[in-house]
Amino acid sequence: MILRLRTLFWILVGALALQAAPADSLGLVDVVELALQRSWRLKGDSALVGAEEKAVQAQRSRFYPRVSLQGHHFQFFYNQYNYKEQGAELVLDWLPGNWFMRLDQVQQRAVSAQQKSVQAARLEVAGRTIGLYMALQTAWLELNQLQVRQEMLRQHLEINRGLWQAGVRTELDVIQTRQALQQVVEALILQQGRVSALTRQLALQLGRAPDQPLPLAKLDPARWIRLLHGDSLPARRPRLAGHPQLQALKFQEEFLRLSKKKVNASLWPQLQLGTGYVIDRDPTGSGNYAIAALQFQLPLFQWGASRLKKQELEARARAVGWQYRQTERQFQQQLQHLAEQQDALNNALKAQGEEIRLAEQALELAQANYRSGLSTNLDVLFAQQKLFESRLRLARTRMALLENLLQTRLLTGNLKTILTAGARP
Repeated sequence: MILRLRTLFWILVGALALQAAPADSLGLVDVVELALQRSWRLKGDSALVGAEEKAVQAQRSRFYPRVSLQGHHFQFFYNQYNYKEQGAELVLDWLPGNWFMRLDQVQQRAVSAQQKSVQAARLEVAGRTIGLYMALQTAWLELNQLQVRQEMLRQHLEINRGLWQAGVRTELDVIQTRQALQQVVEALILQQGRVSALTRQLALQLGRAPDQPLPLAKLDPARWIRLLHGDSLPARRPRLAGHPQLQALKFQEEFLRLSKKKVNASLWPQLQLGTGYVIDRDPTGSGNYAIAALQFQLPLFQWGASRLKKQELEARARAVGWQYRQTERQFQQQLQHLAEQQDALNNALKAQGEEIRLAEQALELAQANYRSGLSTNLDVLFAQQKLFESRLRLARTRMALLENLLQTRLLTGNLKTILTAGARP
């Protein structure tokens, strides 16, 4: 018994510490921004954007002739004599297809696709963080409701003891209430373990050590619901096209189709302009001389390599296009589910408010009747349990509605609206 009381004491201390957060505690927006800042995935994806931008610059550098210096040394051996020849030549090597086909614009599509992939990854990181944050806030809320339930049972236990000592009630009432109280204590222990586990998960998501204190501000779901309640389902559907993941697939499809220009550019002639000077030590020759040369190389036959490469790119582009349509369909299904769930949660909130009012009235009558001997102790305990369950359902429904609104904003690519809404006074 002493061990259980000691455990309960530390549970209550921990719960109070969580709810009485310091002034610098983290709110929903703070948690999301911190997760975005410390995400290794986002850092890696952002680095890939830089790599693709360098690829664009490299492609533009191929617009201009490549300048190289060539040199040679020849040793000739004949029956009567031998001699040396040395020379140097400045060569300009140009692939005009790169310029005329504007291959930098092709590579720019890869940059755009990677940028949208980073934005899509931001939504995924934010969604994962919001899910953990909401689960932790809901766990805190349930812990608070258990504490309220515990306090109600304690007060009722005092009434039981007073009536028992006065000879009005039997000891059975005291035992029944103590049993109910013990069940709440056990539920508190389990709930505190769940709170601790979720806290560690969220700390890791934020790049913190799991045993490091994580001061979180208490969430006001009613305020957030007011801020995020907005337009209807038909107004949200067109916004799915603006989801970064869909836009990334669209840019990727365009990149693959435009990459056919690279194949066409490789079929253009390669031009080479050179000038140099040769030191000719041939005793029978006319001496040193300068050279100037213009050469070109035109691909004629490649055994169908260019045609097959274009067919490969077209097939890959079609595959990405189908992936786009499948992803869009999944998003539409998710949006439809969220909209239906939102309507059900709003209707449930209205009904649960009335349910709590009736449960409170039932508890007041049960307590008054118990004191006057018109109802049993089990009637009071049952009424208390019903009120506890009604309040818990209402709190869970409100949190579920808020998470629904947050996930809807993320699905339509509106992370910014969440961050700006949280910053409003």
